[in-house]
Amino acid sequence: MGAGYKFKCNKCKYFFNTSGPWEFYRDKRGKIKPYGHPAPMSREAVKMGISGFHGDLYCVKCDKVYEVILIDYDVPDTDPVSAWRKAAIYKSTHPLVKCPKYDSLDMIFEPYKENDELMKIPCPNYKKGEITGDTEWIS
Repeated sequence: MGAGYKFKCNKCKYFFNTSGPWEFYRDKRGKIKPYGHPAPMSREAVKMGISGFHGDLYCVKCDKVYEVILIDYDVPDTDPVSAWRKAAIYKSTHPLVKCPKYDSLDMIFEPYKENDELMKIPCPNYKKGEITGDTEWIS
């Protein structure tokens, strides 16, 4: 199930959004195409199967949101339920995604709690502010 998250500073108007995971497939040339969510959006998507998942993640180092591949299967899965189950297992064993520009691991996908406290990061716009996030929508 995909979701969208909004992160905002508690001192200024700075914000960014992240979202995902979203299914994709590869066409005959290997180009990534949206599979569709919750259902396939084309006959080609159905035929090709789910090749993996991508999402929009924020890099703390770059202060930018990038579309990155979260999971890229060796063999496409033609069953969406099976693809999502494999994604859940993969996420627990391969949770880190690197920034495409700096190879940094400081990528944020969703708000999370650590010791029952929401994640907080320094605001790049207003140094005294803290950015926190929350779920904005779920699909």
